[in-house]
Amino acid sequence: MGTPFDVSHPTSAERFWELVSAAGFRGDMFHYGWADLPERLEVVRQLLLLQFGMPVLALGGVGMVAMAVRRWPACLLLGSVFLLNVALALTYRAPVVADYLVPAYLMFAVFFGYGVYVLLEAGERGVSAISRG
Repeated sequence: MGTPFDVSHPTSAERFWELVSAAGFRGDMFHYGWADLPERLEVVRQLLLLQFGMPVLALGGVGMVAMAVRRWPACLLLGSVFLLNVALALTYRAPVVADYLVPAYLMFAVFFGYGVYVLLEAGERGVSAISRG
């Protein structure tokens, strides 16, 4: 179609460099700045509520706090990946932000799973204490 960023035909060294450096996306990364941050954070908040709902988000928060106490290096790694991905998605100029949040959703799923684990573990301790008592 003759687009300036035609990935199928890098016919020169310059065009090849544009392809491998993703120069065609120049201006899309970090498009939104600090002034746009409140509005963009609201978009992420709404997306998380729509994707997961408040009970699941709360359980993910429980998992994150428990992981921060019990396994802080893992929490630091997962939380950093989550925040970095959200920050990049917030500043990227794209019509559908939710697509770029999938890696953050995966990190959240680990926190959620750990929250479920912690609650089940607490329930088992409670049941065994009651049965011994």
